[in-house]
Amino acid sequence: MNSEIRKPETNSHERISPTAWSLAYRRSLTDIPYSSGIFEELRKILRRTRSAAEIQELDELVRPEITPMFEARFKLMNRLLRQRSARQILEIAAGFSPRSMDFARDSSVEYAEMDLPGMIKEKRAVVEELIKQSKIPRYPNVHFYSGDALNPEDLLAATKLFRNEPIAVVNEGLLRYLSFGEKAIVAQNVHKLLERFGGVWMTPDLSVRPEGTLGLPEEKMKELNDRIERITGIEIGKNYFENEGAARAFFENIGFAIERHGFLEAASELVSPQKLGLTPVQVEKGLEGHAVFVMTLD
Repeated sequence: MNSEIRKPETNSHERISPTAWSLAYRRSLTDIPYSSGIFEELRKILRRTRSAAEIQELDELVRPEITPMFEARFKLMNRLLRQRSARQILEIAAGFSPRSMDFARDSSVEYAEMDLPGMIKEKRAVVEELIKQSKIPRYPNVHFYSGDALNPEDLLAATKLFRNEPIAVVNEGLLRYLSFGEKAIVAQNVHKLLERFGGVWMTPDLSVRPEGTLGLPEEKMKELNDRIERITGIEIGKNYFENEGAARAFFENIGFAIERHGFLEAASELVSPQKLGLTPVQVEKGLEGHAVFVMTLD
């Protein structure tokens, strides 16, 4: 969610960052490593730095009942990365994702996170506090970079410690906030990185129309999307692909070959449905139609 040349747009995209808070909360309802610690520290920081009204606005984004979709997304991405033995990973618009710390336990992995300045500052503060409390070690193979995915120089700078070997670029939740022109810029920027290093781009950011209700009643989903639009200042409905075929064509036209993996592939790994009292039918309804695109150069 993701300088100076694009300053007006960067300021606009900076407003997306608060929505990452709701993801941090949902991950705390799972067994994803480090998620609970990250959320607790983030909550302390927010209490010191945000007004009561801002915190209430963030709380209203949470909707814990849609957690299984986000848990499946995260775990499927991790599984696909490990299946490909990814050793150099760049996560763009990383937010408060704990993925870097999970993968960094393998010392052969080099992990770079990139996000907008305000977000990356908050992420560093959370990580430093967890290190101070000895809840996580200081991983020398995790690196934080301030940058904008729309700027190819920022993306390239975030790979400066990578070897001349294949990389994996990942992002969750970024593209739905970008116009189609901006989506194309990000895709072209990632394409250039893969031309340089080789490797793969993994993203679940397909956001098709209708997006679906993720298992929520339709009116609740509309209410959630309305709140997100108010906080971010972005009409995300304008950024939807008409269907998954349109999303596939969009990326293929930029020069990617696509391998599709549905969220249901990760259904057996989920722990949040039991915590939330959701039935298998409810979980399946929330996951169906959602997928990760694993993309390589055509």
